[in-house]
Amino acid sequence: LDIQSNKLHFGPFAAENYEGVEARCVITGDFDIQVDFDLDQYPSTNSWRLDFSISEQGSGNDWAYAGIEYDAGGRHYIAVVADDGVASYNVTEATSHTSGKLRIVRIGYDFHFYYWTGSAWDEIGSGYTWSGTGWGDGTFNLALNMTAWGSSTTVEGSYDNFTVNSADEITGYLGETGDRAAQQVWDGDFELVYHFDQPPEGDADEILDSTVNAIHGQTVGTGGTALLVDALMGKGVYLEDEDRIEFELGQALVE
Repeated sequence: LDIQSNKLHFGPFAAENYEGVEARCVITGDFDIQVDFDLDQYPSTNSWRLDFSISEQGSGNDWAYAGIEYDAGGRHYIAVVADDGVASYNVTEATSHTSGKLRIVRIGYDFHFYYWTGSAWDEIGSGYTWSGTGWGDGTFNLALNMTAWGSSTTVEGSYDNFTVNSADEITGYLGETGDRAAQQVWDGDFELVYHFDQPPEGDADEILDSTVNAIHGQTVGTGGTALLVDALMGKGVYLEDEDRIEFELGQALVE
């Protein structure tokens, strides 16, 4: 398990094996979450699965996942729900995809599982309505996993761009604990890290997002391209890896 090309990389597995990474944050109530995946090596000589899973906090009986899998039935997307420890929902849909996106949505007691066709979300099955006593207050752990059965050809996979599109609450986030921790990050000292780049050509007054999200920041004002200068301060700070700039709340940053 490592990082390769800025993606969370699992494997290679050349024998029966399992790896999983659980997020530090948990989500509560209704939610909409997704992740990208790549099949780096995907043999047809043994069974394997990459899956994106949720499980009720403190329970070993209530869980669900959306994934891509290969077994005797071929390669397919799969959605599974364990309701009070009983596998109550197990749906597959054949595919030839080697990369894509997985998505899980909860609305009340209804759970829906999706994959990305390349142009739209397609649901795996028709969804599942929770009927057992599980899920309690609806607080979920999140995990990314890869499993292999058998000891034949090497299996490898990667995940990227894990996203919480929406959730009633996100707690345990950034080292915080308690209810609504993610909404309380401004109530104490905080850390600020900027990673950005400017186009070296000088022909566009834009701050470029260097990640795959490509959410660029556009300068606003009347200065035009003259806003793009070689340096705007006497000293610069180079940040890499775990380097950061820390501010104490209440300190004036701009006057």
